[in-house]
Amino acid sequence: MERTINWLSSNWVYFSSYLHGISQQIDNR
Repeated sequence: MERTINWLSSNWVYFSSYLHGISQQIDNR
């Protein structure tokens, strides 16, 4: 269980930064 939480948290950081980059690209248009 702990391993799953660690994986989710590390993936969430990557995923949130990825979404942030997409939203910035949309705003720049």
